[in-house]
Amino acid sequence: MHWVGRVESNDIINTRLNDGIVVFEIITPSACAECGEELGKGSLLRVENSKPLCMECADLDHLVFLSSGDAALTRRSKKYSNLSAVVVKFSRARCRYERQGLLVESDALERAEIECSGDESVRKVARERAAVIRERADKQYISRFATEIRIRYPGCPAAEAKTIARHACRKYSGRVGAAPRQKHSIRARSGCKSADSPRAYRL
Repeated sequence: MHWVGRVESNDIINTRLNDGIVVFEIITPSACAECGEELGKGSLLRVENSKPLCMECADLDHLVFLSSGDAALTRRSKKYSNLSAVVVKFSRARCRYERQGLLVESDALERAEIECSGDESVRKVARERAAVIRERADKQYISRFATEIRIRYPGCPAAEAKTIARHACRKYSGRVGAAPRQKHSIRARSGCKSADSPRAYRL
């Protein structure tokens, strides 16, 4: 059965998330160990004592699902909900469980939605300001990275060094992020005279 992958996975996920209750969005059919209800692909279940339980038997059927994506709404909904659960789903591509959202009380979600709508303009300004700061920091780091390339490989043209630096610092998200902690292997052919020469630099 693939509702948890391994018996100990539920405990591991609980420890990693540190969020209390974890609910699984299953990718293969299962059945509730208590009431026998058939649970199809995409159903939610909770594992207790290594046994799968439907939401009703787990006493979670009164909660509503809030998908991931809005950090403020998620944070406030969880804050106001007396009971909440993290929903995770197994990704075959990445071979790991990934967070899908939260189960929270409907009253808590409504209260959070009202609060978020009330200060959306303020949070928008804060997000835009943070984006500008991140972009400035990214550009500064890329510039320093390109400078280091030119120091180590004097034959590398400035334009080529910038291209290499941008590529080396790019993550899947499009931002620099953890680039300073990555080890980049750069090979340059000394004496490269122009950007038209064959590319002699590899990351």
